[in-house]
Amino acid sequence: MVFYLVGNDSDFQDSQMRSFNVGGVEVMVVKIAGNYYAIGNVCTHRDCPLSDGFLEGYVVTCECHGFQFDVTTGEVVGIPLIDKEPSYEVKMEDGKVSVRV
Repeated sequence: MVFYLVGNDSDFQDSQMRSFNVGGVEVMVVKIAGNYYAIGNVCTHRDCPLSDGFLEGYVVTCECHGFQFDVTTGEVVGIPLIDKEPSYEVKMEDGKVSVRV
């Protein structure tokens, strides 16, 4: 697994979800209270982009059908009728944000 640069710390606003193609994988990166989290950006229910959804605290709600995922782990919130999202390691070093896929 390799770390891929996705931007500078200054490029990310708090609680703003951003999507990236990282090594051929669709990933959503979000900064919350100074910490970075990355999960798959494609909803495991119907392939909608999670970065177009709604974030409340640490839970993203898919705008297509309302399925919810914890951005810290990718786990499904509520009734687990669908698969969890993959989660990825994020590091911030020298003001650069990178995701390992």
